[in-house]
Amino acid sequence: MAFASCAASPPVAVAILCLAGISDWLDGWAARHFGQQSRLGALLDPVCDRIFILTVLVTLVLVYGLALWQLAILVLRDLANSAGALVVWVRYRNRLGELRARRSGKVVTSLQFWSTVHLVLGLPYFSLSLAAVGLASLWALVDYGAAFRRLVGTEKSVSTP
Repeated sequence: MAFASCAASPPVAVAILCLAGISDWLDGWAARHFGQQSRLGALLDPVCDRIFILTVLVTLVLVYGLALWQLAILVLRDLANSAGALVVWVRYRNRLGELRARRSGKVVTSLQFWSTVHLVLGLPYFSLSLAAVGLASLWALVDYGAAFRRLVGTEKSVSTP
């Protein structure tokens, strides 16, 4: 909510985005480094990330004038990955722990961050950063789709003649 309440001041909004990213990274690093990882933490971290991202996206639309089609480009990969993870969770729950972050997803996340900063600061050529997000999202969709297929394809199936 800090981001939404400080949206009128672009430098403060960008600082909040940076601090959120740094604190999220530090939290994950500390959990791994000190052996404090837990199943609950692994489930709650992405949920908390999505709540923050939702706040940022709503603010981008309401305060910064992000068009809905531009919003769709920013969230396309996340929605597809969430749908894939939901399928794995419902049908292959025992394999859920095998879902891992992939390089393509990290690239998209980095480009999404840059596009958000780009828009908030009112920098020129926002459309180019948005196009980069779109192209990287397509790459990530193919990459994650292949990973999901491999994951569910290794599940034992019973065939009938």
